Amino acid sequence: MEYSQQPQQGIPMVPQQPAPVYEKAPQQQAYPQQQQHVPMQPQPMVQAQGHQYLTAMPLGALSRSPAPVDCPSCGVRGLTTCAYQSGDSAHLWALIFCFLICAPCIPYVVKSFKDVQHSCGSCGVPLALWHKSGGVDILIFS
Repeated sequence: MEYSQQPQQGIPMVPQQPAPVYEKAPQQQAYPQQQQHVPMQPQPMVQAQGHQYLTAMPLGALSRSPAPVDCPSCGVRGLTTCAYQSGDSAHLWALIFCFLICAPCIPYVVKSFKDVQHSCGSCGVPLALWHKSGGVDILIFS
């Protein structure tokens, strides 16, 4: 079988272009010259349990999970500790579960039905209470 080098009728032949040649990038020095650094204003950082928190969350914006706050009592910026307690929402769900499946104890056992009390991670003072039904009660004022 012989193959012909002639183009078939109706198919245009595309001229072949030579493969592109890539130049090698210049190598960088192992130790580049030092650049001038403009001093920035230092931001206050507090180290608590190996973590640094640049910003603190306002007490009124706390939610279900621990968050960094500035404690009005001791003045330390740190992560809050959370304790779960039954509130109005848990009692309402217990009533609903009592009528539906005769198991009113479920909201008192499961954390997702409970309110969250935030306390200072440093001094332990209660700071705020987040309600499952919505809203935050601030327990300490600066």
